[in-house]
Amino acid sequence: MENRLIDRIIVLYNKLEEIAEMDNSPFEHETTTEARLRKLKMRLFKAKKDGNKQDELYLSQLIETLEEYKRLCIELVSEKSVTLEFDEAEFAFILLHQKDIATDTTCEQELLLDEFGRIYKKYAGSDARKPLLEAVMLAHLIEAYGKDTYYWRAREYTEKLESLLRNGLSKQDIAEHYVLLCEQYEEIYYFYRRVRDVKMAAAALRSASELAFGVEDVKLSAEYLCRALSCELELPQDIRPLYDEAEIRKRYGEYVDVALDIKEGYHLKVDPVEHTEKFLTLYDEVMETVQESLLGNERVRLAPFIWSLISAEYRKRGVCWKDPGQMNPGVHFD
Repeated sequence: MENRLIDRIIVLYNKLEEIAEMDNSPFEHETTTEARLRKLKMRLFKAKKDGNKQDELYLSQLIETLEEYKRLCIELVSEKSVTLEFDEAEFAFILLHQKDIATDTTCEQELLLDEFGRIYKKYAGSDARKPLLEAVMLAHLIEAYGKDTYYWRAREYTEKLESLLRNGLSKQDIAEHYVLLCEQYEEIYYFYRRVRDVKMAAAALRSASELAFGVEDVKLSAEYLCRALSCELELPQDIRPLYDEAEIRKRYGEYVDVALDIKEGYHLKVDPVEHTEKFLTLYDEVMETVQESLLGNERVRLAPFIWSLISAEYRKRGVCWKDPGQMNPGVHFD
């Protein structure tokens, strides 16, 4: 198909990179299109005020190009575009530039979480599915959900990514992309931290450690093991996994000090009930109910108010939970 939407986007993206290079200011991949537009419009206002016609013309053209890029990106991932067939190259572009496609916090939620979720489900079931590319997309979705109010809804993607990393990748993919795959285990770790499951969070770091050790990156393996052991210090002793220090010393050799540089990183007390199966199993259900209660409520930003709702929902389900304020008297929470 000539003049496809994705081709027009790629042309504009390359043009923006060329302009940024001439302007001696790297294209900011880590920010959003909307944030870049705000900066450029401030520069344009100053150029007009100073009577700098050359900068005014340049910035006007750049803003026009960026706004068109933004418009096409939104069109690409709109509900109408979900029916399009993406080839591997097109899909790879979308994955690598999700932050550009997400124009602000609201659009990031609506576009990435809704439309990308639909595209993922369509893509994952196709004959052209590539496990590594699917793993990358799952990690992106989990990361995007982490910025969303409904962060726990990433559980489905997290479990799929865990399964894919364990069983779905070729030895060649692992050997060539193990650092990237370890980073995907980090997204799994952060998901479980968000949903209070410390044991599963530590297990993700242990899996990253084993993956790195399997490709003989002993130093990286030691770093992940140290983080896993530090994370496990948060667990009550009766459920904390044991580790064999002598075995670690034997296994990690010159990097043993890295592996055993264990530090307790979380200093606030938490209610031990948070580590029980019942609390963790009910978490998503409780948070869905709480979030519905918060819609339109002006007090939503007050942590004690949110905790009171969470506590009440758990109590209805037979779990007595003490919130961080109760567990840490004297500590101020926003």
